[in-house]
Amino acid sequence: MKKVPSKPRLWAGSRRKKWVIQAVFFAVFLLLCTSMHYPWRSWIPYRLFLDLDPMSSLAALSGTRQFFLLALLMVVVALVWGRIFCAYVCPLGFCIDVVDHGLGKTGRRPAIRKCPQDEEEEGVRHEAWSEPSRGAFASSGLQGVSLGLVFVGLAFKNSLPLVLDPIGLATRSFAVIFYPLGIWVANGTIGMVRPLAEQRGWYGLAYHAYLQPGFQAAIGNLILLMLVLGLGLLTRRFWCRSLCPLGALLGLLGRLAPSRRRVTAACTACGQCHGACPMGAIEEDPFRTRQSACIQCKSCQAVCPVDAISFSLRPRPASRYLPLPEGFSRRKFFFGIGLGSMGIVLTRLDPRYVKKTDRTLRPPGALPEEDFLATCIRCGACLRICVTHTLQASGME
Repeated sequence: MKKVPSKPRLWAGSRRKKWVIQAVFFAVFLLLCTSMHYPWRSWIPYRLFLDLDPMSSLAALSGTRQFFLLALLMVVVALVWGRIFCAYVCPLGFCIDVVDHGLGKTGRRPAIRKCPQDEEEEGVRHEAWSEPSRGAFASSGLQGVSLGLVFVGLAFKNSLPLVLDPIGLATRSFAVIFYPLGIWVANGTIGMVRPLAEQRGWYGLAYHAYLQPGFQAAIGNLILLMLVLGLGLLTRRFWCRSLCPLGALLGLLGRLAPSRRRVTAACTACGQCHGACPMGAIEEDPFRTRQSACIQCKSCQAVCPVDAISFSLRPRPASRYLPLPEGFSRRKFFFGIGLGSMGIVLTRLDPRYVKKTDRTLRPPGALPEEDFLATCIRCGACLRICVTHTLQASGME
C-alpha cells in the first residue's frame, strides 16, 4: 500500500497562526468590553464589534432607519471572502473553538485513509470505505430557520430573535456574567490582602472596594451560553454550522464570493481535508465544497499532503471549484418566517401589544418605546456601563 506523505510542521504552523489571529481579536474584544466605563472613553469605540455586525445594523434600520457603515464593510468582505469573519474575528467562534479543543474535537490530526488507487489494487470497492458524514446533519439548513426568525422579528419591529446573534451574545455574556464575576474576584482578593495592607499602611488599598454588580438575567444568559458551547459535544462548531443567524447571512453572501476552495488533479483522495474541516464544508468527494459553510480557515489546505488545495480570488492553473448542494433552502427559510410569525402572535411579543408597566425603566436618551424595542439587540452594553447598576434586563420583553 502506498503511503501518503504528511506535513506535520505545516499543519501545526497553520493552526498556530490561526489561533494567534483569533486570540488577538478576542483580546481586542475583551479590551473594548472592559472600556465600557463612564466617564472613561477608549480611543477605539467600544461598539466596534457591534457596529461591524450586520444583524445589529438591520435592527437599527428597522427602528431608526439608520445603517452602520462598518456593517457595510462586513458585507463587502463577505461578498469577497465569504465567512472569513467566522474563522478569525468572531469572539463567540473563538470560545467555541477553545471548548471544542478541550473536548478533544480538534486536538487530533485527521486520520489518513487509503486512496482509491490503493484500494483498487487490493480489490476493495469504493463504497467499503465511505462513511456517513455528520456534517450533512449539522449543515442541514437549520440556519435558514434561525435567519427566518430574525427577519420576521425585524419585520414586526421585534428584535427579540437577535438574542441568538453571536456578537450580541458574546457582549451580553461579558456584561452580565464575566464582568460581575471579575468584580467579585477582585473584591475577594482585596479582602484577603487587607490585613497586610493595614499593617503596611497602604490604606488606599486596604479600604478600597469595587461596587459589586448583579444582574437578574445572568442565570438565563449563562444557560444559553453553556448550551451554545456544549453543542460541541455533537460535532465541531455545531452552533456555527446549524444555528447561528449571522453565519447564515454571511453564508448567503459568501455564495457570490470569488475566493473559493479549489482543488487540482494532483489530489489523491486521502480524506484528510474531510477530517480537518471544522464546518463540514467538505464531504466524501474532496473536489466539492459547500461554499456557504466554508469559513476560509484553510485547515484543509494545511493538511493536504500534495498541495492540491488553494484559496485565492483567481484560480491557479489546473485548479477547479465544484459546488456541493447547499444546506440552506428557501423552504426552511420560509418555515422560519412562519414559525416566527406564529410565535409572535401566540406569545403576543409584538411590541404594539406588549403590556407596559410602571416598573419599566429605559436608559437615558432612549428612543420611543416601539422604536426602542425594534432597535435593542439585547447586547447588555447599557447594563454594563450603568454607573449605579440600576438597569436590569426585563426578561422576554
